[in-house]
This record gives sequence, structure tokens and C-alpha cells, in this order.
Amino acid sequence: MLLGNKALWAGVCISALSCLASGETFASLPLAPTVSGSTQTHQLKILGKPGASVQADVSAANNRKLDNSLIRMKQAYAAASPSQRASIDLKQQNPLARLRYTSPLATPSVLVDVIVKGDPKVVRAQLEQLGFKTSAVFRNDIGGWLPLDQIDKAATFTNLRFFKTAMMHTKVTQTGPLATQGDFVQRSLALKQSTLYPGLTGKGITVGVMSDSFDCAGVANAEPGATGHSEDYADDVAMGALPAGVNVIEEDPACPNGTDEGRALAQIVYAVAPGVKLAFYTADGSEADFAQGILTLALPTNQTDPNGNSGGGAQIIDDDVGYFDEPVFQEGEVGIAIDQVAAQGVLYFSSAGNDGRNSYETAAPKFTGAATAGAPNAGETLLNMDPSGATSTYYLPITIPAMGPGQDVVISLFWDQPYQSGYAGDPGDVNGDPGVANGPGATNVLDLCVGDASGNIPITGSIGSGSNIEDVGNGPTIVNTNCAGLSTVAPVFGSNGETTATQPGEKDPYNVIVIFNNSSSVVQAIQASLVVGLITGPPPGRVKIIVQDDGLGSRITQFNTASSTIQGHPLSPNAMAVGASFFYDTPACQSSLSTPVLEAFSSAGGSPFLFDANGNALATPVTPQKPNIVAPDGISTTFFGFPAQDEVEGSFSTPVPQCQLYPAYPFNFFGTSAAAPHAAGAAALLLQADPTATPTAIYTAMENTAQAMSGVGFSYDTGYGFVQADAAIALLLPAELTLSAPSFTFTSAGTQTETVTNSGTGPLTVSNVQVTPSGVTQTNNCPATIAAGKSCTITLSLAAAGAGADQGTLSFATNAQGHGGAVSVPISVPAQVTVAPQSVSLLAKQGGAASQAVTVTNSGVGMLSVSGVTVTPALVSQTNTCTAPLAAGATCTVTLTLNTSTTASGIGTLVIATNATNVPGGTANVAVSALVNANNGGGAFGPWLLLPGFALAGLRRRKRS
Repeated sequence: MLLGNKALWAGVCISALSCLASGETFASLPLAPTVSGSTQTHQLKILGKPGASVQADVSAANNRKLDNSLIRMKQAYAAASPSQRASIDLKQQNPLARLRYTSPLATPSVLVDVIVKGDPKVVRAQLEQLGFKTSAVFRNDIGGWLPLDQIDKAATFTNLRFFKTAMMHTKVTQTGPLATQGDFVQRSLALKQSTLYPGLTGKGITVGVMSDSFDCAGVANAEPGATGHSEDYADDVAMGALPAGVNVIEEDPACPNGTDEGRALAQIVYAVAPGVKLAFYTADGSEADFAQGILTLALPTNQTDPNGNSGGGAQIIDDDVGYFDEPVFQEGEVGIAIDQVAAQGVLYFSSAGNDGRNSYETAAPKFTGAATAGAPNAGETLLNMDPSGATSTYYLPITIPAMGPGQDVVISLFWDQPYQSGYAGDPGDVNGDPGVANGPGATNVLDLCVGDASGNIPITGSIGSGSNIEDVGNGPTIVNTNCAGLSTVAPVFGSNGETTATQPGEKDPYNVIVIFNNSSSVVQAIQASLVVGLITGPPPGRVKIIVQDDGLGSRITQFNTASSTIQGHPLSPNAMAVGASFFYDTPACQSSLSTPVLEAFSSAGGSPFLFDANGNALATPVTPQKPNIVAPDGISTTFFGFPAQDEVEGSFSTPVPQCQLYPAYPFNFFGTSAAAPHAAGAAALLLQADPTATPTAIYTAMENTAQAMSGVGFSYDTGYGFVQADAAIALLLPAELTLSAPSFTFTSAGTQTETVTNSGTGPLTVSNVQVTPSGVTQTNNCPATIAAGKSCTITLSLAAAGAGADQGTLSFATNAQGHGGAVSVPISVPAQVTVAPQSVSLLAKQGGAASQAVTVTNSGVGMLSVSGVTVTPALVSQTNTCTAPLAAGATCTVTLTLNTSTTASGIGTLVIATNATNVPGGTANVAVSALVNANNGGGAFGPWLLLPGFALAGLRRRKRS
């Protein structure tokens, strides 16, 4: 693939169309048509309406049950002579179709989804009478291989609503597993190396993988730009890139032309979780078979599915496959299958897609234009593409870049009508009760056309420098209709010319046009346009166009609303849709980055669900929160991809060893296809660690611990952010602790104990135990890791000599939730104070001297500090030696001195402020009384009556007259 002007192995590719199976031979169809008499001069083709020629009268009516791809193929096949049919290139009618031959001269069969009403068993039996080979039945969808010459007969069956072509797209000498760069940057490697989770490898978990093929290619995975290395599964096992015994339940029906992308996905899962078992089921079939494959992978191994396949026993499933006709405004049948296995406890991861925001969407479409008379869309009312309404522009300009041989661009149109496919109403019974006829289905019909740069249809001449574009018609004459695409609701040509060819409620509201390079050389860029017309029915209330080129670089050049591009089953509420970030563009590999960088092609979400799974309108639309997370891509595999240096501007340079490339295996797998299995592998580690965890619990842990990439919270571009596996397991299995004592107080020498209990479900760590103040010591029996429900003890001891301070902490490092990495428990070693005497009386004659010392003693076990000494009355002053903290038992003195310079008297208090806990407020008080007599001793006795002690003594000495 191409990203801008660079090759991109994005992993969402169109698989090959031939298959190798027992009793059958298959042909790989050439790119250039080989029908005798035709001359191929054009390079780009558009799949539009089929030709007007129809081979049987019955076809006119029965064409209404076929999509345009089937009509084109049966017409081209019928028009060829018997000698030409063995070599006719039916791929020219739809390069996305899957065809096979049962023998070189036999009629080819095409893979289809057959949508029925009533009991599918009835229609299945009728189809199999025509040589139809059923691959799966899911709800009202029968998937399988239908011979081209039996299409018209099949269309006569009463309970058969319509057919649609199955069009699937998928979104190294080194020992040991590859794909390790992503393991490193998403921190699943750190998780496995952590001593908290010894032996964490995914052991006991089975991961199911769904992609195109597993071991088909053998040589040359030859998508343009790929390296085409030839390692197969046996080589992978020999070098340790994959384990032996992968359970391949169903291989790609297009083998041997599959790309083995499924094996590349498996290599990634195995690199992240090397202890898992792996199972594979191809998704390169019908949508019914895809849905059945999901159910089969989740089925216990001792049970069989309807096709006789033993179950895969998978607890986790990862896919990188999509179908171009899957809905965007509701869940499709594949999403419903995901919901079913999720109810059984299965986790599901799906690639979000590689289409960036290459999408146009309007929730207020205005169909106000009139198609040009004589044009193929004559009579239609055209959509004004200007969402502002400021202009009347009835075409959407697009640029399609240079395309290599075999490359294509798929343009998909959707509108707000419910799907018929996947409906699960009353199935009726085999006794003739048809049950509910059909699901809601589309009640209007839209047409999708490709025009030139100015919106003109049909295209005349070249629309790109040196490149012509051809609309595929019937026979050698080029019919430049350029409209309709492959939709089951698109108009078709019958024997009487164009007709709406639809009945309300019978079809699905989508339209698909494919532009592809069927030459052997590169076709230069073209400027084109898209036109949408309303053919019949009420105008839709919402229209969406997605340009899907898998990173090729196509652009909507005007009126680009940059809307969502995630389509189909990744929108399921039970699927984790995974976006991509190149492993090199993450902080783990480049320290200059603060967050991982989203790949430009990673698909975005944001469109609402308007209908439930059965097509019933929702009272309130719900917008799926997609993508969910982002994971790494661009990692090394043994065979799949292209050199990553081509993706990096300048040199590929990083000092981080884990981010280096493998010189011997320069095959780097890009795209959301490579990202999703990284997330699935991380989930396997989490599930091994907690086998009881529900899918919701694991999804929540991964989302809530992801590294934000678009600010804080959810974004429709990056979801909740980049996967951080080690943080996810810490949230899934939180370590929590309970302490027996929230604090400690020592009032005397001795010991006290703290019991630390792991009250969580994950391993608890306790380390670096520290204690203050000095004089308090600790011993503990705590191991490095404490299992859930277990405890350890920390013993604190205080010697008789006392502590070196009155306050301190018991602290230790921990991984317990809610503690920020550390715990701190207060320790109080209270100081106590004793003062003596409790009262002081100072008496002197004027000019004499009087003083007394008060002793302050630390009578506790902590350090005693004296922070202030004050005394009253004013005629008394103090000096003290209490300037330094006092150890237990130590003393200091406060000396009170009476001022005798004048006669005076008074009472007051000596106040000693301390940190002691045995006195109110830490304050020790001493009562103070003071008297200074005149030298003659007369006339100055009266004031002592005010003083305690002195007053009573005076009364006793005084004589009555």
C-alpha cells in the first residue's frame, strides 16, 4: 500500500480470490482481461451499472434480487463463448469478489451472502439443490458459493430476498519471537519482567485470530511495495516466531493466494504473550461465515459448530477484517456475533481501520439539484455537497493518488435507513410458515456516481495526466455510466431499460464503487468527483461517504467534513476498536516525545447509531465511543511488510535497544491490523493474572490506564490513549493495604506493633521501612511482595533513654492503591514537664535582694522543648537555662528576681510554654507573689493583705487595741 508517496503495509488489504480445497482446483485470475476480441487500452476502471443486455427474460425481474456485481459477472460469463469461459477474467467485474472453479472447464462459483425471510433451512435446501455450497448460516444470512449459471434460478425462490457479493478487506534469521518492539513500548514486556507477576506469559489462555489466511502464501506476499519474503509457518516454528500446534480451524478459501496476514497477527500475539495457545479461523469468506467463525472460535473444544468444526476454546479473539457493506449507523450481523460471545465472557479486539478521517458526512442533506438530461443519473435529485448551503455544488471533488498495479480505491455511501441483512425476526418453520417476512430494510434508493473534476457524468476522455478511466460495461464497448456501484439497492438495467429495481424494505442502505488499476504499470493521480442522487423514496436525514484506500492517500479536496471512518463490527459495544501508533513514535523510543503519535491513517469514530441490531429506530441516537485504545504498529515480522526506514523521515535512529529493527528481517507490519493483536496479547496477560476477570473489567482497566494522547479523557481519534499493560494490571488487580494502627503514641519505653495486611487482589509491596524520631527503632518481617489476604508486621521500639524528638513517622514505600507510592504513619513520643516549686514568694526590703530558682524537669520520654518563659508581676524578672531541648530526665532552671529599687507589691504567674502533653496547652504555671518593704518597716504593711500566705500571717500577728 501507499501512504502519501511511501509504501505502507497497513494490513487491511483485499485478499486473493482463488482457493485450494479438497477435490477442487482454482485459478488465479489475471489483472488484464483475456476475453477474445477485446482490446484493453484503459488503465483505471470504475465499477458502475451492468450493461443493458440480459440473457434471459426471467433476468429482468430477478435482477432485482442481485447486486450489480453479480449481474455484471453473470452477464459477462453468459456473453462469452464456451471456449472463452475458462479464461474469462471475472475479476474485472468486481476485483473484490471471491470466485473459484471446481475444474478447469466448470462454471465458476462466487462467494455470496444470501438474505432470506422465514426459515433459512428452507432456502438453504433449495440453494444446495442448485450446487450451492453453504459455508455458514447466521440469522437471516446464508453464506456460501453459488455457481454463476444458477443465479437466475436461485433468484426465483420466494423466500430469498436478495444476494450480495461477499467483499472482505483486511484492515524475518532471528531466534525467538519477533514483533518485540511493540511489546516494549506498550509495557507488556515490563509487566512480564516484573517480580510482582512471576511466570506471566498468557499461559492457559487461548487467543483466536481472524484474518485472510494463515499458511497459504509460501512465497511472495506480493502486495505492491511488499518485500515478498518466503517464510511459512514451519519456518516460523523453527525459528521460534510461533509455537507449534496452532489450531487452524478453517483456512482461507482463497488459498494459495492469501497473504497469510493472519500468521503475522499471530506472531504479534505470541511475542506479547508467549504462553498462549493460538487458533485461527479465516474471515475471508461471507459475512455469515465471519460471524460463524467468531462463534466457533469461542466454542469449547469438545463441541462442534453447525459445519462440524470443533470449537477453538478461545477466551480472546482478534480480527483485522472488514466488509465494505457493513453498516455504520447500526450494528451489523458480525457485531451481533461479537455480542453473543461477549455474553459468554470472551474478549474481542478489532482493528479500527486505516482510513483516517477521509469521510464526508451531513446530518442535514439537501437534495435540491437536478441531474443532467441524458446522463446516466437523469431523473435523480442531487445532493448539495456544500454543508453550509452557501453554494449549490452537486459534486464532491476528490483526488486519487498514483496507483500501482492491482491497487484500488473503494468509495462507500451510507444513509440513515435500517439494514435487512442480519435481521432476526420470527424464522417461521419447515412446515411452510414463513414467519416474519423481512426486517425493516431501506425504503429509499440512492445512487452513487463518479464524475470528472467538475462533476460531469459521464466522464469524457482523461481525468488525469496520462491516465484514462473506464467504467465497466457489458462487452468490449465502454459504457461510461459511472454510477450505481455494487449496492443491493442501486438501480440496475433490465430488459426494458433502467428501473428502480427495488421494493421498500427489501434491501440494505449502502452503495459501493470500486476504482482500480487493472494494468501492469503505475497510473498517475487523477482528479475526480462524487455525485449522490436520490432515485426514489423520501430523502434521507443523514448521508455518509467514506473513501477507503487503506492509506493510499486519496483525499476529499472540498467540503471535507473529516468525519468518522470506523465501520461495521468494531463499533460493537463489546468490541475493543484499536487504533495505531508507530512504535518508533512513542516516548519509550524517542525521549523528545511526551505522548505517542497517532498514525495519520488510523480510523476515527464519531458517527451515531440510529437503529438497534434489528433495525428499529432508537429513541435517542447513541454514538459509540470508538476507537477504544491505541496500540503499536510498524513492528518486525518474519515475512509481512516493508522496511520501516521507508516510513521514517531521515535516519532511523534510537539509542534504545528494544526499539531497534532486525537487520535480517526488515519486514515491518503497519496499520491497525498490527495494533489490535498487541492489545489482545496484553489482555491475555491480564486474563492469566485474573482468570475471573470479566471482559468489562479488563476493557476498563486498559482504557482507564492508557496514556492520554489527545489531552485528558476520551477522543474519537485516539480513544482513551495508548496501552500501558503494567498500569492496567495494577488497576485490574489493585494492591490495597489495611493498617492495624493509624498512629502510635509512646508514653513510656517499650514496643508497639503495626500489622500491614494486603486487603486487595493484587500483590502488595512494602519496602524501605523508615522510622523517626531517633531513639525509636523498627524491625519487620515484611517480604518484598505480600500476597492478597496476607500480612506482615513492623515492630517499633523505644528505649528507656527516650526518643530524640517528640514527633516522627513510620514510613515505607508501597504499590498500594491510593497512597501515591508511600505510606506515612504518625508517631508521637510525648514530652512531659514537672516544675518545682509550684509557687514562689519573694520578700525584701527596699534596696535589698530576693530571688528563687524554679526547676523544669522533662518527666516524659520524648524531648522537651521550652518555647517561652514569661513572668508577672512587673517587679519580678526571670532568667533561664532552658534554651536547648531537654532529654528524658534532664532539667533546666528559671530564676526569678525581685526588683527592690522601690517599695511595691503584687501577685502573678510564671508561665513556661513547652511541648509537654501533661499540662493544658503545654503550659506549666507557677504562682508568684512579691513584696518590697520600706527600710523603716512602717506604713507599708497594708499591701500584704492582698497576698496569699502573707495575709493570714499578718492577721495572726496583729494585736487588737
